[in-house]
Amino acid sequence: MTNGFIYDKIVRQGEVTVSPAENYQVGYEPSKIKNIWIDYVYRSAAGTKNANIDIEAKDSAEITTTGCALYGLNLTSSYTTLKLQRYTTGWVDVCDLYYDADNGRALGWFSQVSASEYRIVMNDPNVASYVQLGVIILGDFIEISRGYEYGATSDLDDSSSHRYSKDGHLNVAVGREIELQAVTYEVMPADEAKLETIYKAVRKRYPLVFIEDSAQLTETMKYIIFQTRFGRKIPGYLFKNITLSWMRLD
Repeated sequence: MTNGFIYDKIVRQGEVTVSPAENYQVGYEPSKIKNIWIDYVYRSAAGTKNANIDIEAKDSAEITTTGCALYGLNLTSSYTTLKLQRYTTGWVDVCDLYYDADNGRALGWFSQVSASEYRIVMNDPNVASYVQLGVIILGDFIEISRGYEYGATSDLDDSSSHRYSKDGHLNVAVGREIELQAVTYEVMPADEAKLETIYKAVRKRYPLVFIEDSAQLTETMKYIIFQTRFGRKIPGYLFKNITLSWMRLD
């Protein structure tokens, strides 16, 4: 079993557009993809069953990538194209993405490439009216050298608020509920640099995908990290332990 992470390096800071530019529905613009919640989605124009979604790095900087994950897709299991491309002198294929049609998720990692512009290409003549995408995480796939410790925790984060008025009425402001799970890694000196990279991404509030088992891709794609807790430092090591908590998307 291989543990790892894909963290975003380009989408949150860059620009997300679609080609051709008019291929979207009002209220479902490509900029929706920059939101980290999968219920804010891009949709192609009604009757258009394909889309080229372009991601351009901030200041057109060259960004290296080795991993990509997509959430909020509506493609059927009979889709024809779902892949990542990069722009050199033209659009060049990087990889076909593994697609979980039951849950609308896709995932892939690959040998390192570099570009300032990337593109998600999707085509499905079998969808009812349009193609849809909610979240893109495009950056590096980091593989951890050992698995996490035995055991895990589960919790529910409810952001709703409850207040009583003076006359005793309960007022509830309904917020988002997030199912959280967590695992802990013990000291891993061989992975200090990798953990430092993940830590920096988390501090910027960038989403990460937790690769629980690289051999079980459908299960792996259930997890996307929105908050992470790190253990305290001890002499000689960057971390004594690292506890990772993530949101389940199912």
